[in-house]
Amino acid sequence: MGRLKDYELYGSDCLAGSLPACSCSCPLNIDVRGILGNLKKGNFKAAYRHFRDAAVFPLIVSEICDAPCVAACVRSGKDAGVRIGDLERALCDVCGQAPPPKFNLPAKPQKVAVVGGGLCGLACAVRLGSKRYEVVLYEQGGALGGQARGLMDEARLQAEIERQMGGAGVSLRLNARIEALADMEPYDACLIATGGGGAAFDCLEGYDAHSFGSRHPGVFIAGSVLGATPVGAIGQGLVAAHSIEKYIQVSLMDGIPETFLQTECLFEKGLAGVATAPAVPVPVGTGRYAKEDALREAGRCLECDCTLCMDACELFGLFGQKPRRMINAAYTSLGAGRGGITKQDTTNLISSCTLCGLCGEVCPKGIDIGRMAHDFRQFKTEHNQYPVAYSDFFLRDMDFSNGEAALCRPAPGGDGRAEHVFFPGCQLGAANPAYVAEAYRYLLGLWGDTAIQLRCCGAPADWSGDARRSEDALHALKDEWEALGRPAFVCACPTCMRHLAEFLPGAPVLSLYEVLAEHGLPHGAGMLRNESSTAPEAMAAVACVFDPCASRGFPEAQEAVRKVARALGWQLEELPYSRALARCCGTGGLTLGANPEFSGIMTESRIRESDRPFINYCTNCRDTFAAHGKACIHILDAVFGLEAFCGRLPSPGERRANKRAAKALALQEFFGEEAEAPAQDPFDARVVFSDAIKDQLRTGLILEDEACRVIRFCEETKLKVEGPEPGVYTGHLAIGLATYWVSWRASGGRYLPVNAYAHRVRILEEWKGGTGGGGEAGSPALPLSCVKCGVPLTNAKGKFAYMEREMHAEVPRCPVCGQVYLSEELIKSRILLIEKSLEDK
Repeated sequence: MGRLKDYELYGSDCLAGSLPACSCSCPLNIDVRGILGNLKKGNFKAAYRHFRDAAVFPLIVSEICDAPCVAACVRSGKDAGVRIGDLERALCDVCGQAPPPKFNLPAKPQKVAVVGGGLCGLACAVRLGSKRYEVVLYEQGGALGGQARGLMDEARLQAEIERQMGGAGVSLRLNARIEALADMEPYDACLIATGGGGAAFDCLEGYDAHSFGSRHPGVFIAGSVLGATPVGAIGQGLVAAHSIEKYIQVSLMDGIPETFLQTECLFEKGLAGVATAPAVPVPVGTGRYAKEDALREAGRCLECDCTLCMDACELFGLFGQKPRRMINAAYTSLGAGRGGITKQDTTNLISSCTLCGLCGEVCPKGIDIGRMAHDFRQFKTEHNQYPVAYSDFFLRDMDFSNGEAALCRPAPGGDGRAEHVFFPGCQLGAANPAYVAEAYRYLLGLWGDTAIQLRCCGAPADWSGDARRSEDALHALKDEWEALGRPAFVCACPTCMRHLAEFLPGAPVLSLYEVLAEHGLPHGAGMLRNESSTAPEAMAAVACVFDPCASRGFPEAQEAVRKVARALGWQLEELPYSRALARCCGTGGLTLGANPEFSGIMTESRIRESDRPFINYCTNCRDTFAAHGKACIHILDAVFGLEAFCGRLPSPGERRANKRAAKALALQEFFGEEAEAPAQDPFDARVVFSDAIKDQLRTGLILEDEACRVIRFCEETKLKVEGPEPGVYTGHLAIGLATYWVSWRASGGRYLPVNAYAHRVRILEEWKGGTGGGGEAGSPALPLSCVKCGVPLTNAKGKFAYMEREMHAEVPRCPVCGQVYLSEELIKSRILLIEKSLEDK
C-alpha cells in the first residue's frame, strides 16, 4: 500500500457480515444470523421484526416454505441443522398479530404499476407503498395470493395479506385483466408479476436475471412467470422493488448489486471445537415449538460469519469493530482530524496493533489490518497527529543500540571483506551478552571471514511511523554492510530477518538456526535438564516451539528451529497457531508503549494455548512469557550450554548494560581490544534499586538513570514532598516527552527507591510563586508537606496538559513554591478520559 488514497476502497470486499450458508440457500436471503441472534437472547419481538422486514409476509413464508436453510446449515455436518422453519413459525405464533410499522414519510409523486396479485407483486407493492410511492396493483382475479392460495388455509392467508398491506397505501384493482401495458393508468415504472403461465408482455427476451429489468425502459419482470417458487417470488419482488426505485431516481435498469439474491456462501465455517447438540424435537401433538423449545433450538445456532481475523487476534474484540469499519474510520479520521476533535478511536487502534499481519494471512481477501495500522501511523505522523510519546522509549533505545552499543568489524585478522556477517539484533545481547559471543564464535568456526555487526535494524522507527528516522537507521546499516562487501546476513532475531529482507531487497538473509540445523550443533550442546535448575519445568521433555510473528514468511527458519530442538532432545507439539499462522507474543509493533494492558491480554492468551513449556528463538518472546510466569527457554541456552534463564528479567537499565557488555565481550574475545567504560555519576552509585523496583522500572519502561536524575534533582533543589508515610519522599522531573515520578527513602547517605512511574502529562505553571506570597489557605491535602518550604500541601486547582489538551484538577500543592503532587491514580484516570474522548491526540 503506502499511499492514503490506496485505502479509500481497501477492505470493501471484507467477508465479515456476508451471508451464511443458510441465508444463501434461502430464496429470500433472510438474515438468519440476525433473527436467531435476537431469539437466542430471548428477544422474540426483535427477532420477529427482523423476520418480517425480510419476508414481508412472515406468516405465509413460515407456513409454505420448505426450509432449504435447514439442510444448508453447517450444523448438518455435526449433528443436525437448526430447525429454522420451525423457529419462524414459533415467532409468528408469539408475535404474528403485531401490525407492520408505519413511517411518517412524505408522499412521492411517482407512480408504479404492478401487474399480478401473487406473492411477488404483493411484496413489491408493499415495499414501495411503505416508502410512499403511489402504487397501483392489478389482479385479474377477485382475490390476492396467487399460488399461495392452495398451499395454506385461505382465511389465514388473506388475513396475513391484509395485515401486512395495512398502511402501505396500495391501490387495488381486482378483477382487472391486463391485455397490454397500455391498458393501465400512466406509470413511471412497472412490474410484471403475472405468475406461472401468465402474460409476459414481450419482456422475457433479454431480461436481467439480477435486477429483473426488461429490455423495455421502466418495465421489470419477476416471480413465478420466470419459474420462481412461491417463496422465491417474494424474494424477486423485493429485489425488483429496489431496482424500480433506482430506475425512478436515475433512469437505470441495472438495479442495486447489494440487493441481488445471493446463492453462494463466500466463506467457510469450520466445526472444530463445536460441541454436539441434537436438535430440539418438535412436540408431536401441536407440531409447533413453545417459547422455551424455541429458545433452546435457537441456542444451537452458531451465528456463522467470517471471523478468521477476529479469531486469530484479540484486537478486533478489544475495539468491537470489523475490518471494514476499522479501515473506513482510519481513512475518515485523517480528513476529520485536520479540523479538530472526533469521537473515533483510530489512533488508539492503530497504536495497539502489533503490526504482525496475521489477519492478512488468514483473510481470504488478504485484508491486512497490520499493514493498515503501520501506514496510518506514518500518515498521522506526517500530519502531526500521531503521539510520538508512544514510541519515545523504543526510539531512544534504538539510538543507544546504534550509538554507544554499536560495533561493526570484519573478521579478526581478515582483509575487511566478508562472505557472511553476524547480525544478532539489538535485543539478543540485551538479554544475555553470552548469546552474541557464543554464536559469533560458532560462526567463525564455520566461516573464518565472518564479520560482526552490532546495531538495531531500525524496526522501532518503522513501527513508530517515523519514516525519516527509519530511513536514517537503514542507511547507516547499509553503509556498513556495503563496506564489508555486501555479505550474507546471518540473523539471530526473526524481526531483523523480516526487516532486512523487506528494506534491503536483494540482500542475502539467513537465519542462525538454519546454519545450526545444516552444519550441526557445537560440541556439548544438549537440552538442559540439570538437577540444579530452578525452573525444571522449562526443560521438560515435551515442549512447543513458539514461532514469533516475524518468522512468518520464513518457513525454512521455522523448520530449522524444530530440527535443532529435536536434536537437543525435545519432543515437540505444535501450537494451534504456529508457522504460517504465528501469533505475536503481545509486545510487537511498540504495542507495549501504547497499550500495555492490551499487550498483557495478548500474552496471557498465547500462554493459554498450551500447558507445555515454550521453546523461544526471539528474546522478546522469551522475556515476555517469562515475565508472565510461563515456563520457557531460549533455544540458544541449550545450543551453547548456557544456564537457562530463570528468575528476574533484566530492567531497562540492565538491558542497556548488557548491550555494552556484548560489545565489550566481542571486542575483548575476538579483537583483543578493551571497550571504553562509560562515565559513572558518583551520585548514581548511592541510589540502590531493589529487585522489586527494577521490575517496576521494566514494566514502566523507565531507565535507572532516569530515576536517578529525578532523585538527584529533587535532593539538590529540595523540591520534594514528604508523606503520606513519614520518611518517604516523592518528587518529579520532566525528561524529554515524559514526566518521571520517584518515591524514595534516605538512609546512611543512600537513596532507596520504593516506587516509580512515568506519564506524558505536562504540569503547567509550576514553581512560579505558588498561590501567592505566604500561601493561600486551601482545603487540607493528604498528609503531605513541602520539604523546601516546610509547609503542608493544600488542595488547589492545577492546570496540566496531555496530548496538547489542557485539563484541570484539584491536587495537593505547596502554597509557597507551587510544586504539586500528582498521584498515579489521578494521572491514569485523566489520561484515560482524554484518550477515550479525543481522536486527534
